[in-house]
Amino acid sequence: MINPTHPRRSAPQAPSLDRDPRRSRRGAATTLTVGLCALSLSVASSAQAAPSQDEPRSGGDAVTVVLSGLTANKATAPGAHGTLLLGVGTPGGAGALQEYTADGDDRGRLRTITSLPASPSDVADAGHGAVWVLFGAPPEDGPPAPGSAARHLYRWTPQRGGSLTDVADLGSYTAAHPDPNDLESDPTDSNPYGLAALTDGSVLVTDAAANAVRQVWPDGRIQTVAQLPVETVSTGPLGAGAGLPPQMPAEAVPTSVAVGPDGAWYVGELKGFPFVPGTSRIWRIEPGSHDITCNPAAAADAACRVSESGFTAVIDITFDRRNRLNVLELAKDGVGAVEHPTGPLPAAALIRVSKGGTRTELAPGQLVLPGAVALDRRTGDLFVTDHQLIPGQGRLVRLES
Repeated sequence: MINPTHPRRSAPQAPSLDRDPRRSRRGAATTLTVGLCALSLSVASSAQAAPSQDEPRSGGDAVTVVLSGLTANKATAPGAHGTLLLGVGTPGGAGALQEYTADGDDRGRLRTITSLPASPSDVADAGHGAVWVLFGAPPEDGPPAPGSAARHLYRWTPQRGGSLTDVADLGSYTAAHPDPNDLESDPTDSNPYGLAALTDGSVLVTDAAANAVRQVWPDGRIQTVAQLPVETVSTGPLGAGAGLPPQMPAEAVPTSVAVGPDGAWYVGELKGFPFVPGTSRIWRIEPGSHDITCNPAAAADAACRVSESGFTAVIDITFDRRNRLNVLELAKDGVGAVEHPTGPLPAAALIRVSKGGTRTELAPGQLVLPGAVALDRRTGDLFVTDHQLIPGQGRLVRLES
């Protein structure tokens, strides 16, 4: 993690997600994956794992808790035959790949597919019973220990009792292809964070630290799809007390990727420090694109363009059976509210975007510190993991379609 006396730091120092919130990539996306040690401890000790009571609630949007007691429950994905894939943490810093099957009692059945060397940042159905398993950055700065799964993409296959194969080293790829939009003097930093499987057998990976989208094939070949740009944002929404200049550059921090109903590749960004609410975007990338640089001013027919804007701290996205985009926000009031909790933890938001552009918040006030949203292909319901930073208090909840 970066030194708190970073010379470019203009924000006041405080206990936070990372030693320096200006480090937009590790100060947000990396620490969300690997621990948030200070925040997790403060949450556990204060036992304030509920959204603010001031948040409005909708009686018709209640969530049903189907699993509880989870740890590091960021990774979810639709599985085969209406199942849901889960990647979770286990004692000692290891992890597990699990499969959840819903049944009539709202609790369902959970089975462990295989143990994992660490808690994954995301998982995806690879077809024919196989599963992609992605590991993000390690908890500390510096190179991972020899043999570590950090920054690697694995593939689990069910043949011969099941095997987990190391497919690609995304950290080494970023070291050889540094981030041209780095703001923090660490252009080779890598934090693979989100996955989307493609029909050709390859998979898309968002690298939150490298501000990039990669495509990886089963033979380990990696190619950059797109680099996301830095955006100059107004700090006005943060208030005069933030002690920041009127405008600041912010890195994109892509956290999520999904294939849309039109076949295009959609990418959600968290947006880095100063974490201004309303500055997160959803990008649309033409399928098959490689080595492009996204431009927010691009025309509607560009290979990469902004599809939606005005979101806050996007942590995951998915499309439902009616082709509507569902956007999961880590905290509807911004990452700053998560970094410095002074009371009940801030509410998250799951926002549905209709094909006409209308936005509707689902289950307002009932989600906190979410990790992922996934579609139940059988019923059309949405599953969300939340309380993901509170060891042993994570949940899997269902929202009826």
